[in-house]
Amino acid sequence: MEAVKTEAEVKTAAPAEQSGSLAETQKPGALATNGVNLGEGFEEGLEGIKLSRAKIVQSTTPEFQKAPQKYIMGTLIDNITGEQLSNEFIPLLKFTIWIRFNPRKKEDQNFDPAYDAGALIWKSTDPKDPRVLSEGEFGPNGELPKATKFVSFLAIFPGQPLPVIISFAKTSLKAGVKLYNLAVRAGGDMCSRKYTISTELVKNDEGTYYVPDVNMAGIVDEATHKAAIALKHQFQSAVSRAVEIVTDSAAKEQEEVDPAEVSSENAA
Repeated sequence: MEAVKTEAEVKTAAPAEQSGSLAETQKPGALATNGVNLGEGFEEGLEGIKLSRAKIVQSTTPEFQKAPQKYIMGTLIDNITGEQLSNEFIPLLKFTIWIRFNPRKKEDQNFDPAYDAGALIWKSTDPKDPRVLSEGEFGPNGELPKATKFVSFLAIFPGQPLPVIISFAKTSLKAGVKLYNLAVRAGGDMCSRKYTISTELVKNDEGTYYVPDVNMAGIVDEATHKAAIALKHQFQSAVSRAVEIVTDSAAKEQEEVDPAEVSSENAA
């Protein structure tokens, strides 16, 4: 997501200090959870910074189509830098979005003539929103919802100085729900544990694509836990921006016609 290469407990801690601890002891490739420390010239801070999304490399992924020799399908990449991400991550917080786009085909039974084909009709982060209740869940007889549900997380990956958005929708939704259930059952802070993400190649009537799965990878050490808490606090206010990023990317990725998109959708 030329020949195609494939790849078939902890108690709540106080926020870490801005300097020292993990920043001084972090090994190469370790999770970059020491917060973002900016030097001269960055007096405006992180205002306006656009967070990256993790996406699965699929056959329809633009980066892969432009340079297939550079990417391995089924792996995770950063949508801004294009670099490959580790399959290990620490979730900081969860946010859920429901988005309804107008179908692209006028013959679709859910097409609304009041909107252009493919246009955004509505979005919401409120599970009690009447639109979510009526159009965001499966019907009593298994009818598909008109809106798409995105289970999303801000997460930290090894070597990444900023949190990355990892979002699950459509065929990847099951993995996002599993991740949250694992975190809830583990208890404590969400960022007190790390997880791995893997992908599986699926072939069906919708095409051939990779879908993700997640599993718990263990408890993080105390220094990483404290630093992750600090990073979570630092980016708590960025959730509203993350919602817009997921919405914008979902609109763009509709055109890629990829049933396995993890909202990156490509997610994880």
